[in-house]
Amino acid sequence: MSATNNIAAIGVTLLLIPILVGFQQKPNKITVKVVDVIPEEMSWETNQDSEPFLSVDPADTSRLVVSAFTENPAGGNSTSAPVFVSTDAGNTWIVRNSIPIPLVTVDITHSYDGKGTLQAGALKSTPTSQGSRPDLLKLTSTDPALAQPMGIQGKRENVDQPFVVTIANRNQDLVYIGENYLGSQTDATAAVEVWDGSSAPLTPSIIEHRKVDMQNGPSVRVAIARDGKAYAAFFGWRQYERVDKNEGWITSDIVLVRDDNWGRGSRPFSDLQDESDSRPGRLVAKAVRIHWSNKPTLGHERIGSTLSVAVDPTNGNNIYIAWADNMSPNAEYTIHVQRSKDGGKTLKEIRSVSNAICASLSVADNGTLGFLYQRFRASASNARWETHLEETNDDFGAGSQDLLLASVPAFLTLQGLPYLGDYYFLLAVGKEFRGVFSTNNLPDTNSFPFGVTYLRKADKVTHVLGDGHGGTVGPSIDPFYFSASVMENPLKSWDSSSTGQAGPSGRSQPAQRLSGGSLVMSSQVPAVNPESELKSRLNAADVIMVGRVLEIRNAGKTFTTSGGGLTALPESKPRISEHDPDWKEAVIQAERPIKGVVANQRVVVRFPDSLDLMWRNYPKFKEGQDGVFVLKKSRGSGGSLQSLSDGTPLFAPPTKQDVLPKDQVQTVIKLVLE
Repeated sequence: MSATNNIAAIGVTLLLIPILVGFQQKPNKITVKVVDVIPEEMSWETNQDSEPFLSVDPADTSRLVVSAFTENPAGGNSTSAPVFVSTDAGNTWIVRNSIPIPLVTVDITHSYDGKGTLQAGALKSTPTSQGSRPDLLKLTSTDPALAQPMGIQGKRENVDQPFVVTIANRNQDLVYIGENYLGSQTDATAAVEVWDGSSAPLTPSIIEHRKVDMQNGPSVRVAIARDGKAYAAFFGWRQYERVDKNEGWITSDIVLVRDDNWGRGSRPFSDLQDESDSRPGRLVAKAVRIHWSNKPTLGHERIGSTLSVAVDPTNGNNIYIAWADNMSPNAEYTIHVQRSKDGGKTLKEIRSVSNAICASLSVADNGTLGFLYQRFRASASNARWETHLEETNDDFGAGSQDLLLASVPAFLTLQGLPYLGDYYFLLAVGKEFRGVFSTNNLPDTNSFPFGVTYLRKADKVTHVLGDGHGGTVGPSIDPFYFSASVMENPLKSWDSSSTGQAGPSGRSQPAQRLSGGSLVMSSQVPAVNPESELKSRLNAADVIMVGRVLEIRNAGKTFTTSGGGLTALPESKPRISEHDPDWKEAVIQAERPIKGVVANQRVVVRFPDSLDLMWRNYPKFKEGQDGVFVLKKSRGSGGSLQSLSDGTPLFAPPTKQDVLPKDQVQTVIKLVLE
C-alpha cells in the first residue's frame, strides 16, 4: 500500500462519546490525526524507536521536528544522529541526520524560539578514564530544513535528562534547560539553566534546598507563563533503599519551585516556599514511595521518573503538576495530577491513573488542560498498551473527554530500555493539542480508534509491514505524531491570536519554500560502503583476531600506565542513572591471531552490559561466544594506556560493527593485507 493512498484519510472528524475512565462525557466535535513518523524510504527499519519528543515552530506552525531513539540510516559508523522533519503540519515526514552525536540520540529535547531557531539539549556518551559519562550538548540551528548538523553552543559534563523549553521575554528569546546535574559538588542535583543566547557558559542553578540521599531524581521539568512566572518540578529523593544494581525503593518529596521574574533573579526559583519549613519549593506531596526500576517492570517498561508540569500561558497562577508513585493500596505505579490556582501555594488532586507512564501536561490559551499518558492493561492473552489524551476545563468533571489514540498489543521483543519512553511531550498550538508517543506499529486499524496514517510501507488489511524492496518486516516500536482539536471552554474564550491555523507567520521565508508552505526536502538516507568502512576500522585497530569469550566478570578498578608504574584512577561520586553502563569485562582468547596478538593470548575487553538504549550499539558478550574481534586499547585523557591492577592491558568497548561472524575472517584478512 503506498504512502499516497494512506494519506487520503489523514484526519478524522467525529461527533464522539469516547471511551472514558472515571467520568461522564458530553459529545464534542473533535478532529484527530495520527501519523506514523517513519518515512517510506525507511520502511526496512525495525529498531525500537522509543522516547519521542516534539517541537513546533511558533512562527510557522506547519514546521515540526520529532526526535526519537532512532539510528542513523547509514549505520554503525555514523557521526551524526537523525531527527524527523515535517513542513506540512505532520502529514508527511523526512529524516535528517542533524544531531552531532554518533549514530543515535538518547535523551534529547528541543524547542523552537520565536525567531524560528531550533534549540536543543542532547546527551552524548563521552569516553573517560573510568569508562564514560553523559555530557550535555547545547545545540542550535537556524536552518529550516535541518540539512546540516546543528551547531554546538556549549557543553557540560555529567548531566541527565535535559529538558528544553523556550519563551520570548520582551522580544528576547530565553532557553530553559531543566536537568539532573550529576556533576554537582553536593548531593543536590536538580537544576535549571536559563540561556539568553549570549556567549556566557552554561551555568546550572541548583533548585533543591533540602537534604537528599545521594541525589535528586532524573526528571526536572520546566514551564513558563507569558507573565514571567517560571516553574520547575522535581523529585526530592530523601531515602534510597537498594534492592540490586538496577532496582530500589525511594522515599521522595514532589517539589514545585517558582520564579516570578523569568528565572533570572539573584536566587533563581526561590519565590515559592513551603509553609512547613519556609524553604524554597512547595512540597506538593511528602514522603511518597516510588519503585525505581531500571529493568523491564511494567509491560516491558522501566519505571520511576514520570513527571510533568504545565502552566496556563495566560495566567501564571494556574499551574498543573503530574507525577507517578506507588502509594496506592496495592502499590500500583499511579499517575497523580494536581492543580493550583494560586501559584502553587495550595494544590488539589484532580485525577489519578494506575499502571500508567509518560504523563505530559499542556494548557491551551482558552484554559483547557491536555493530559497525555500511556496505560498498561494486563491480560494473560491480550495485554495492551493504551495511549490516551484527556482534555478538561472542569478538573476532569462531566465536561471532560478521553480520546483513546491507540490500543496495541503490549509485547514485542525487547531491544533495550526505555521500551516506549521515560517521557513524552504535549504542546498546545493554537486550537490544537499536538504531541508524540511511541508504540507497536502493527498496521491494524482496530488498534487506532481515530485511524492512522503510515508513510512506511504498510497494509492495514493483511496487517503486514513492507520493507520497501518487495519483502516484509515484523512489527516494532515507532514514533507516532498526533494532533487533536482543543475542546471549547464555556468559562474562557480564545484570544484573537489563537487561530490554530498552520502556515507562514509573515517572517522572511527561505527561497525554496513553495506556495503551499512546504520546503523542497528529501530524506537523508546516505549510501553505505560496508567494505570501505570495515577497512577503516581494521586500519585503526590494535588487535584483530578470531577468538572465543572464556569468562565474563564484573569490571574492576582501572589503572593508568605511566613511567613504568601503575596509578589507580580515582572513583567518582556514586550516582544513580538509567544510563548506568553496568561495566563488565570479557576475557577473550585468541584462536587465530591476525594483528597485534599471538595464538592463545588472552585479552580483557570492557563492555557495557546495560539494557539502556544509550548502549544499544555495543555487544553484550556471553561466555562461549566466538567471532572475529576488532579491538582498540583503552586510553584515558591524554592518551595514557589503561590496565588492570596486575598490569594486564585493558581494551576499550567495541561496537557491534567490530565483532564479526567467523565466516568473515577471509574478508578481514584480505583487507588487512591490502
